[in-house]
Amino acid sequence: MLLNGQRRSAMAQDNADGTTGRFLIDEGVIERNYLLVKCSVIGGPNERALPPRNLCKHSQDPYPCPILTKVNPSNLGIFTNKHALSKRLCSLCPCHNDVGLLNSASHSSNAVSFTTIVAAGLRQSGNAPHKLGCQILFKLPRLRARLRTLARYSSQLNTKNQDTGCLFEACLRALGCRTTSDASSLRNDVNPSLLPAWEEAAINLIINYGRRVQALDGKCQEAHQRQDMAGLLTSVRGLFCDLKCPAKGPNDKIVDCCEDSPRDFHDQQSKENFRPFDWFVAVMCFVFGGNASRAFDFLARFSRTGLSKELWFNLGSHVKATSRAETPSSYCNIFHIFEVIFSRELPLLFNTFRLSGYLPSKILSHWLSQYFLNYLDWPEIQDFVLLCFVYGSEAIILTGVAIMRHLKPRLLAALQSQSHMVVLMEQPLHGFRFVDNLEFMETLSDKYNEYISAGLSNSSEIE
Repeated sequence: MLLNGQRRSAMAQDNADGTTGRFLIDEGVIERNYLLVKCSVIGGPNERALPPRNLCKHSQDPYPCPILTKVNPSNLGIFTNKHALSKRLCSLCPCHNDVGLLNSASHSSNAVSFTTIVAAGLRQSGNAPHKLGCQILFKLPRLRARLRTLARYSSQLNTKNQDTGCLFEACLRALGCRTTSDASSLRNDVNPSLLPAWEEAAINLIINYGRRVQALDGKCQEAHQRQDMAGLLTSVRGLFCDLKCPAKGPNDKIVDCCEDSPRDFHDQQSKENFRPFDWFVAVMCFVFGGNASRAFDFLARFSRTGLSKELWFNLGSHVKATSRAETPSSYCNIFHIFEVIFSRELPLLFNTFRLSGYLPSKILSHWLSQYFLNYLDWPEIQDFVLLCFVYGSEAIILTGVAIMRHLKPRLLAALQSQSHMVVLMEQPLHGFRFVDNLEFMETLSDKYNEYISAGLSNSSEIE
């Protein structure tokens, strides 16, 4: 629909003033411009700036943002620089609401990230609090205990050439994974143009994002990086086909599509045809700096752990679709525990969800399905994934409660205008940092330890 609108706009250039470039602006043009930018640029609160959705009544230029007639990197450049765009926007009410969010930065007292704290702590073999000269780890006994365990598997982190990928590989060894995978070799001959159009578009978006946030090497050819990503995604789908659901009991069996009824087989094929893009694969590829071979080896080994069924959204959906188990899935347990803790810690905010008729677990599921892309900046996304490897699947629950606590003032204010769902679904998580919420999350973990452990008894974590 957006592309058709772009084509019609290009054909209607005769209706615009060819010398001044002025357009007839209405609500449809403003909304279309907003959606085009939103669908064409990936980024968190400090990595992407969306155009306003209303006209300004205080200046001579009611809409200071450029109107897109063609989607290309040159036209989208201003929307990846929030400071340049904020200078064009009005700072008066009611326009200042959007500008205030645009200019809001993470006013954190901690300049380091969770990933930096863990990596530095492991290099010091558990004596990080004294060596680093910071007080963060003093308040986090659970994290210190996990770092002592993780230090036994992190010999490579003592070298100066270590990267973030080595940190995740150490976590994988601590979870009991084998050092080598038995998966088939990575495919590197996949042409992205031969993939479905939606998947090719997603690859282009994620590669552009990775290069912009320097998760990928900007000196490498973009076409080569796209081919590596396409080969990685194709190889992972082959990995899914090799996975089988373990038998639950003597009367259970591994599901074979050939044994299903025609209707069940058709339903399963329909679910496969509508599979979402695997954002987790893209995120892990970024963690390894775009090295598709290391990323695939890591994913092949990680897929054998219990944590993968809870953190890897596409893998968990695949296992659920190929299983006849009557027990609730791990996602149901996670979301149920999240809502129980949420209702006890933030009862007033929880009641607003009850009044709206929208489950808070739906919001959390929406965030997790794309791993907070467009909601958090890349360093925070990396911190979230590492947090899940260190703390296990309980980190998903604690993250959800911490974010809701962070958003409480904005949500209660938005409730007056019945726009709190817009804040949760459409707007990024301004100012949220995991390093600032670690103490609160550990407090929740201590308070609800028995309840969480009972509900997530099959989860894998670093002891």
